[in-house]
Amino acid sequence: MQSTSGSLASRASFPTQGATDQSRWPLGAATGAVWRFLEAFGQRKAAAEILELAKSLEATRPELAVRMRRAATRSWD
Repeated sequence: MQSTSGSLASRASFPTQGATDQSRWPLGAATGAVWRFLEAFGQRKAAAEILELAKSLEATRPELAVRMRRAATRSWD
């Protein structure tokens, strides 16, 4: 009997799933948009760094430079 009253009390203290989603939606959407922006920014920066490294390796390792360019353009298009 004690476990039943404890579970009822715990259910009463938390809002239902629908109420939680509605109250957090604007913040969640904004957070998601910021995260996607940062992720895209990070990917562009990484691709730029790979391309810069490929440029510096062109004279000594041209085959590696070509592979790096292909990887950078395919991975983050």
